[in-house]
Amino acid sequence: MAIKIIDHDGRATVPEHLDLPVDRSRTGDAGADGTSGAAAGYVSVPVPVEGRTATWWTAVFLAFLHRYSGATEITLTGPDGLAHRYGVTAADSVRVLAARVTTRPVGGDASTAGGRAADGAAEGAADGTGERRAETRGVTVALTTAEHGGGVRADLTLLVTGDGAVLLAAGDLWLPETAERMARHLATLASAARRAADVPVAELPLLDAAERRRLLVEWNATDAAWPDGDYPALVAARAAATPDVPAVVHGTRVITFGELNAQANRIANFLRRVGADTGERVGLLCPRGADFVVAVLGILKSGAAVVPLDPINPDARIAQMAEDARPLAVLAPEALLERVPGGVRAVRVDAPEFDAEPAEAPAVELTGDAVSHLIYTSGSTGRPKAVLERHGALVNLVHWTGRAYGVRPGDRASWLSTPGFAVQLMEWMPYLALGVTVCVGEAEDRTPEQVRDWLVAERVTHTMLVAALAERVWPLEWPAQAALRVMVTTAERVHSWPPADTPFQVVMTYGSTETTNVLSCLDLGAGSDLTAQATPRRCAPRGRCRSAARSPTRGSTSWTGSAPRSRWGWSAACTSRAPASRAATTAATS
Repeated sequence: MAIKIIDHDGRATVPEHLDLPVDRSRTGDAGADGTSGAAAGYVSVPVPVEGRTATWWTAVFLAFLHRYSGATEITLTGPDGLAHRYGVTAADSVRVLAARVTTRPVGGDASTAGGRAADGAAEGAADGTGERRAETRGVTVALTTAEHGGGVRADLTLLVTGDGAVLLAAGDLWLPETAERMARHLATLASAARRAADVPVAELPLLDAAERRRLLVEWNATDAAWPDGDYPALVAARAAATPDVPAVVHGTRVITFGELNAQANRIANFLRRVGADTGERVGLLCPRGADFVVAVLGILKSGAAVVPLDPINPDARIAQMAEDARPLAVLAPEALLERVPGGVRAVRVDAPEFDAEPAEAPAVELTGDAVSHLIYTSGSTGRPKAVLERHGALVNLVHWTGRAYGVRPGDRASWLSTPGFAVQLMEWMPYLALGVTVCVGEAEDRTPEQVRDWLVAERVTHTMLVAALAERVWPLEWPAQAALRVMVTTAERVHSWPPADTPFQVVMTYGSTETTNVLSCLDLGAGSDLTAQATPRRCAPRGRCRSAARSPTRGSTSWTGSAPRSRWGWSAACTSRAPASRAATTAATS
C-alpha cells in the first residue's frame, strides 16, 4: 500500500510537504513521493553534537523545522518508512517534543525500512492513492539512523549516527553553502537543547556567535558621512551648474533646471509673505505632473513642510488630513480649488500672483531636523497617521541613491506613482537633486507593453514600479536601444525573479511609511549587489515567493534560515531613505 501519515488519532492521510526555503525550484522528475535529489545527489554535512538518542534527535529536528518553516504540523518519515505528523508550537520544549515522539517509536525493522518507503511510493503512483509531487511547493523531510541502515531518503534527511548526526540535503534543491548553514543552525539549536531541554523552541538560538556578529555588527557597519546641506540647496546648485538641462519632462512640457529654480523661488517668496516658515505646513492638492514638482520645491524653499493631498482620495479623507495637518494654505490647480476643504486658504498652483515675486530664493535656514513632508499612512489599520519626514533623511536619500544606483550625468528617471503614495519621495526627488531629468508618465490603464514602450521612448535609465507591474514588465522583449539600467520595485514582495540575462538590474526594495529606512538589494558604490545578474546560481522559484525564514532569532533583527543573502534580493540590507543619523544601510528584518 502507499505511504500514509499516521495521525494523532490514528487516521491515515497522504504525506504532506513542508514549506521550507530552497535555492532552486523543484525539477519535473521528482519521485512519486515528491522527493528530489536522486539525480543531483545529496549534500552531506555533519552535525557534531554527540551522545543522544534517535528520539531526542527527532525532537530537535522537529524544533529546527518549525523554526525554519513556521509550520505547526510537520510530517516526518522515520527509519521504518512510516510518515508521522507531529504537532509543534513555539512554546514546546525539546523535552515535550521528545515525549510526543515517544508515542511513535522511531525504530523498526531495518531490513524493510527502505523497501517499504520505495514500494509504497511506487504503489501510490500506480493505483492513484498517492500523488505525484513534481509541481508541488515544499519539500519532504525524514529522519533515519545508521543502526537501521539509513535507507530512508527525503529532500532533507537527518541521519543519526553513533557520534552525532549528518544532514543530507537534496543537491538539486540546495546549494552546498546553504546546506552547511542549515547544519550549523541545527547544531547550534541542538547544543542549546542539550543544556536546556525545557527552554521553549522559540527561544533556542539558531545563530552561533560568529554568524550573529556578522549579521548584527559587520553587515550593519554602514555609517556614512554624507555631505551636509538641505534639499533646496542641492537643486539650486544643479540649476546654477546646468541651467539649460531639462529638469522635468511631462508630455510636451519641458522645464529646465534654471526655470524650475526660478519658478520655485517665486512660489516660496509668495508663501513667505502669507506666513510660511519652518514649522508651518502647506498642502498640495495636485495630480502627478510638472506643477507638482515645482510646487514641492517652492514649499520647501519657503521653509514649510509639504502635505501631499492626493486628488484620487475622496473628499472626506482629504478633509481629514487637512484637519489634522492644519496647513496655512493649500496649492491646487484651478480645476481642484473647489475640493480644498473649507476654512483653508486655497491658492492656484500656477497663480498669476507668483509672477510678481522675486526669482531669487528667500533667506531660509533649514536644518537636518526640519520637517520636509507630512506623509499619511494608508489608514488600513485605523485612522491615517501623519509621519514626519525630515530634511536630513531627504538629503541622505539623495546621496545614497547616487551611490547605490550608479547615477551619472545624462541619466533620466521616471515618476509613475500617485502623489499620495509615500514612495514618490524615493521615485523622483533624489534624482532631481542629482541633476537627472525627471520624466512624468502615466501607469494607470496602461499595458505592460505600453509602459515598456514609454520607458524606451523617454530614454529612462532609472525607473520604479510597484511589484505587481514590474513582474509583468521585466519579462518583455526589450529593444537594443533601451537605456534602462535600473528597475526598482517596491510596495510588496515579488512572486518571480528576473532571469540573469535581463538587460537591466531589478532591485527589490521595501520600507514602510512610518520609517525613513528602506531595504534594498543593490548598492553599487558599497559593493553590494544581490540582483539576478550577480547571483545567477540562485534560480527563480516557481509559484509563491516567500521569505527565507519566518521566525527571526529571539531578541535580534537578523534572519534565520537562508539569512539576508537570499536569492529573492529584497531581504538584502541597504538603506535608501536614511535617517538623519546618516546610517546608510540597515539589516533586513522580517
